[in-house]
Amino acid sequence: GRNFQKGALRNESLIQTQVVMKDDVTAPVKKGDVVGTLEIYAADEKIIEEEKRIEAERAAMKWHTVKSGETVSVIARKNGKSVSQIQKLNPGLKVDKIKIGQKIRVN
Repeated sequence: GRNFQKGALRNESLIQTQVVMKDDVTAPVKKGDVVGTLEIYAADEKIIEEEKRIEAERAAMKWHTVKSGETVSVIARKNGKSVSQIQKLNPGLKVDKIKIGQKIRVN
């Protein structure tokens, strides 16, 4: 069959791979027939999209710093949430033991 090499620059490293093509281009392509660059690009794209999603989620996180006299109930109400929603956003949070200066995620 025909074959060729193609390089892709990604994350400061060169990825080189060989893609093997069938001589009969009308023959159906089965999973695994075309390998290498195409799969690497697909994997890279998935990784890039996941990194973007995680970064967007982090950027959208809103935190509240506990002030004197505040309770989780007050913080939740100020942020349009229920105490249960605040607890889900902050696994392990003990609602009766918050401290001044503690950071609590509110969205």
